[in-house]
Amino acid sequence: MATPSDVRKLFKAYHDNPNLHAEVRAAKTPAEKHAIIRNAGLVPVTDQEVHAELGKAIPPATPDDQEFVGHVVGLAAADATQANDA
Repeated sequence: MATPSDVRKLFKAYHDNPNLHAEVRAAKTPAEKHAIIRNAGLVPVTDQEVHAELGKAIPPATPDDQEFVGHVVGLAAADATQANDA
């Protein structure tokens, strides 16, 4: 189970290293995403853990907020992928 610190480190890593974020987004399976995140020295986080952290800063009060939070979770969570979901 990831800690709030793990979630924040993952987001910081995505911000600081766009190539890492692109590689994670392009992963086709959660297992592949886990491996990429672990190889970067980070802890994979679940969608629930990302939701919990985002909820502290952005309570999803409107449908637009909920869509935004859902999109962010899909890009960051280790148990979800959005590769080829177009």
